[in-house]
Amino acid sequence: MTKPTKPTSWYAKRYIERFGLHIVPIEPMRKFPRSKDWGNSTLSNPLIAEAFYNDKPDWNLGVALGPSRICALDIDDLPSFRIICETLGIDLDDLIKHTPTIQGQAPGLRLEFRVPDGMDLPYQKLNWRPESDPTGEIHRELMSQAKE
Repeated sequence: MTKPTKPTSWYAKRYIERFGLHIVPIEPMRKFPRSKDWGNSTLSNPLIAEAFYNDKPDWNLGVALGPSRICALDIDDLPSFRIICETLGIDLDDLIKHTPTIQGQAPGLRLEFRVPDGMDLPYQKLNWRPESDPTGEIHRELMSQAKE
């Protein structure tokens, strides 16, 4: 992984100013916040965020999706998700090409969407276990029945 050329304080300020993101401070050496009420402790003022990270330059930075009006489609198993998209007639490669994408640990990735004003998208977790349907045949049959 390459080291950022600018300090975290610069990124925190920019993410808030340019993209309207709500920043979640994350303690050093951690990937997620430790406090249970972290969603109520986001930084949304660019100057406050910049000052926070100037004082704590070794802290990590996260984004609170809901307050930032961002929806993430977290795809843990790309080959299985490809089968689902094919069944629904969705061109997954085109979607990835035209959508902000975060490449996670292969074979996963995350597609990021801006939630339109006036809409609320609650957290929803959907699981399709490929080990119970490794070829996707059961899923294809259920999807064809649902389309009828």
